[in-house]
Amino acid sequence: METKNPLPPAPPGIDLLGEIAYILDKTFDIQEIVNPVVEAVTRHLGAQYASIAILNRKTDDILVESAYGLSPMQQRRAKYKLGEGVTGKVVLTGEAAVIERVSREPQFLNRMKRTAKGEQSFICVPIKSGTTVMGSLAVNYDFETKRNLQEDLRLLQITASMIAQA
Repeated sequence: METKNPLPPAPPGIDLLGEIAYILDKTFDIQEIVNPVVEAVTRHLGAQYASIAILNRKTDDILVESAYGLSPMQQRRAKYKLGEGVTGKVVLTGEAAVIERVSREPQFLNRMKRTAKGEQSFICVPIKSGTTVMGSLAVNYDFETKRNLQEDLRLLQITASMIAQA
């Protein structure tokens, strides 16, 4: 006798959120979660690059704490002031940015000197607790006309909310 599964298949992204929850369940130490979280986001969303940047409130510098797909030198280059570039604007305003084609966005500074073949899309979301912005979570993709960037944005916003709890 066959048993039917009464539940529909899980929507895309549930596996990512499950893995993030698992990582956070082990520790709430931000230093221990940033690398595994960035790696999970990159893998599950099929991104070329992903990064978590943290705001230093004393200097107003935004520094990349963890990056996947980038060399240590590229990661060190990524330094922004509040309001500078897309990342700086996201951290300043607390509002997410979705850029379908980075070549058409003058605010996209590419400080990390990412060398992608072809057009890229970029999503950056704030990591915040209440109204206090602590940093950002960002991903780069190869541009695809059929990619649902709004769905990815929602997953990244949920992930950033989970990170903020750490």
